[in-house]
Amino acid sequence: MNGVNPSIMLWAAFLLGYDHETAESIRETVDWALSKKFAFAAFNVLTPYPGTAFYERMKAEGRLLYDGRWWLHDDYRFGYAAFRPKCISPDELSELGFRARVRHNTIFQILRRATDFKTNAKDLWSLFTFFAYNPIFRVELHKKFEMMLGYRGLEREFSKRHQPAVLKTFHKPCVADIPAGLGAANSELKINENRKGL
Repeated sequence: MNGVNPSIMLWAAFLLGYDHETAESIRETVDWALSKKFAFAAFNVLTPYPGTAFYERMKAEGRLLYDGRWWLHDDYRFGYAAFRPKCISPDELSELGFRARVRHNTIFQILRRATDFKTNAKDLWSLFTFFAYNPIFRVELHKKFEMMLGYRGLEREFSKRHQPAVLKTFHKPCVADIPAGLGAANSELKINENRKGL
């Protein structure tokens, strides 16, 4: 980290799952990140987004999962590997990504990082910022892992929870089926979709 101002609070972002990575190398990356006491860190599973060279390479090599359309697939969840890594299984990569986030956000690690008086606790504002966001990230990592994606994911999840067990036919949700937290904008979207027959 030469050339970095040692008093700046850093948000470090890591992508996990490159072809050369093993379970051990991912654990070593997390150990290194913890040793640096970054104020915030994200450990994300490498994801093949459509239109990228990585997506095209994974497609050409037959390594895409979820029929190559993970973002629309009913079985895909946030934090899952959407391709087959070379050195570890997709499930292992998903688990390693989740464990990296958990390790970085344990209460012990948050408190340990807060004691970095050069950055995270250099003044009251830095300490306030540190403690304002880290508890949120700690809660969010558990909420988001294995969450369905997008509006359609919410709709499917909500429909599954609120359908009688005997109802096995297709159910076209109406505005009343939209969870209250989705807001008026999504209600209007749902009304328009129903009018169009979507």
